[in-house]
Amino acid sequence: MIETTKINQTFQAVAKKSFSLHCYTAWIQKLSLKAAFLSQENTEKLHITILADDDYILETINKNHINTIKKIIHTLVDPIPFFITLKTLQATLSLNDPNPSQTEPRSHKTYTFETFILGPSNQFAHAAAKAIVDEPGKSFNPLFFFGASGLGKTHLIRAIKHEVSQKYPERKTCYVPCEQFITDFTSFTSNERLFEFRKKYRDDIDIFLLDDVQFLSGKESIQEEFFFTFNMLYEQGKQIVVTSDKVPKDLTGLENRIRTRFEWGLIADIQPPDLETRIAILKTKVKLLNLTLSNEVINFLASHCTNNVREIEGALQKLKFASRLFQTPFTLESTKQLVKPFLKTEKVSYEIEQILNMVAKEYRCRVLELKSSIKARDISLPRHISMYLVRKFTDKSYPEIGFAFGGKDHTTVIHGVRKVSRLLSEDKKFRLQVEGIEQKLKNLVP
Repeated sequence: MIETTKINQTFQAVAKKSFSLHCYTAWIQKLSLKAAFLSQENTEKLHITILADDDYILETINKNHINTIKKIIHTLVDPIPFFITLKTLQATLSLNDPNPSQTEPRSHKTYTFETFILGPSNQFAHAAAKAIVDEPGKSFNPLFFFGASGLGKTHLIRAIKHEVSQKYPERKTCYVPCEQFITDFTSFTSNERLFEFRKKYRDDIDIFLLDDVQFLSGKESIQEEFFFTFNMLYEQGKQIVVTSDKVPKDLTGLENRIRTRFEWGLIADIQPPDLETRIAILKTKVKLLNLTLSNEVINFLASHCTNNVREIEGALQKLKFASRLFQTPFTLESTKQLVKPFLKTEKVSYEIEQILNMVAKEYRCRVLELKSSIKARDISLPRHISMYLVRKFTDKSYPEIGFAFGGKDHTTVIHGVRKVSRLLSEDKKFRLQVEGIEQKLKNLVP
C-alpha cells in the first residue's frame, strides 16, 4: 500500500494511463486526492477525499468516471477497505459511506419522484414504485424493474430510497449498485469477515434496493450468498427492489432458483420515452443545467436522441461544456455540430418511399392507400406506423411528413406519431411488429 500523503501523485500517474488523453486532461487532471484514517484509533478503514473545483466537475466525475476511479484507488490501497467523499467548496458527496442507511449523497437527491418525468413508457413502473413507498414489504415484494440502460431504472430505485428515508426516517434503507455488492462480498470474504457482510445486508436494513442485478451472472459463490440474503429478508417481510436490463427469465447467467424468486412479486418494464416525454425531459434538464435553448433546438434534440435518457443527458452535458467555453447562444446549426456523436446515424439511410413500401408490404396494402384519407383501421394504423418510422428514421419535419402523406396537416402527423408511441409502450405484440419492420429496414442498408 502507498503512503497516504502520496496518494494524489500516485493516483494521477496511474489515471493518466487508465483514461483517454482527452478525458484525463478535461476532468481527471483537475482532481486532487487526500487520504486519512477515520481516527488515530480507527485504522481499519481509509477515508479518501476527492477535491474538485466546482459542482459541474463533481457531477460529471460522479456520473461518468467514478467506477474507474474506485478501481484505481482499490489497487493503490489494497487490502485496506476505503470509502470516498467527493468535495467542492459548495457541497459534499459521500460514496460507499460506512453507514449507507443513514446518509444520502446530494447528487442522489436529484433522483426523486418529483424530478422523474412521467410518460406512457414508464408510468406503470412509477406507480409501482410509489406503491412501495406507501406500504414497504406489503404491496409488491419483490419489485423488479427491467429495461435497457439509461431509461430511468436507477432514478426510480433511488427515488424509492429518498422517499422512504423522508417518510420513515426510523427505517434503515440500503441502496447498493450490484458492482459494489460484489466488491463488498469479495473484500469481506478475503479478510475472513463474512459475518460483517451478512450483518450489513441482512441484519441492519429494512428495505434492500439492488441496482443492476445482471452483474451477478456467472458468479456462483456470490449468487449463493445473495440467494440466502434474499430469503432471509423476504421471510422477515423486508422490502426488496431489484433492477435489471432483462426480464428475469432471460437472465440466463443466474441460477433458476433466483430467477423464479424475482417472479414472486411484481415485474415492471420501462420502455424508451416517446417524443412528448423526451421534450419534457429535455426542458427539465435544461433548466437544471441553467442552459438557454430555443424550442427549435429542444425539438431537434428530442427528435434525434431517441434511445434513452442518458443519450439526452450526454448531449446536454456537451452543450453545457460548450457554453462555458464559447459563451454564445446555440443555433440549430451549431447544436447539430456539437451533438453530432449523439445523433442516430441511420436517419440518413432511408427514403420515405422505402419506408412506405416496407409498411405496405407488411400490412398488405398499397402505398397510395397509406397516403390517402381512408379512416378504416386496417389502413389508418399502418399509415400512423409509417409516419412514426419516417419521423424516427429521417430528418423530415412534421409539415414535410404531412406533405409526403398526401398533403396532410402537421397536427395529423403528430397525432399519428404519438398514437404509435403510446401503443409501443402498452402493447407488446404491437411493439414486436414495429420492431420487426425496423429490423427489415435496417437490413436494406448495405
